[in-house]
Amino acid sequence: MLRIIATGIAIGLASQGNPLGPLLFLLIYNIPSYLLRYYGGVMGYRLGSKYIAEATQSGLLSCITKASAMMGLMMVGAMSASMVKFTTTFKTTIAGQPFVLQEILDKICVGLIPLLLVLGCLKLLNKKVSPNKVLIMLIVFGFAAAGVGVI
Repeated sequence: MLRIIATGIAIGLASQGNPLGPLLFLLIYNIPSYLLRYYGGVMGYRLGSKYIAEATQSGLLSCITKASAMMGLMMVGAMSASMVKFTTTFKTTIAGQPFVLQEILDKICVGLIPLLLVLGCLKLLNKKVSPNKVLIMLIVFGFAAAGVGVI
């Protein structure tokens, strides 16, 4: 989870041309990681399996696992919303009124097309389609949509 958060912060800075992005990633990820590994190893050696058995019996371990999964899903959702960009350029006139597709889609839900792209890729990956094939499909879709004039 910490690596995903550090990556999101670093990518945000690096995409703006800030050279502190990679350095900040290394600091945000490695310092807590090193401390957790060291002190976690010491505590694990002292407490042993007795603590894990107690945490499992009391239900604490399942709560921690569920909270970690929820936090990870929120981070993936936030990163996909901020990193996946897709806007349409389709414009026409209908009954003398200008029709801009992107404005209509933004009124329905801002970021609807990037969300549908991410969910579509997830559905394909869940159907055991190879990631390379998904990437090729995205590239072909991008070229086709640009050729038609939608994006």
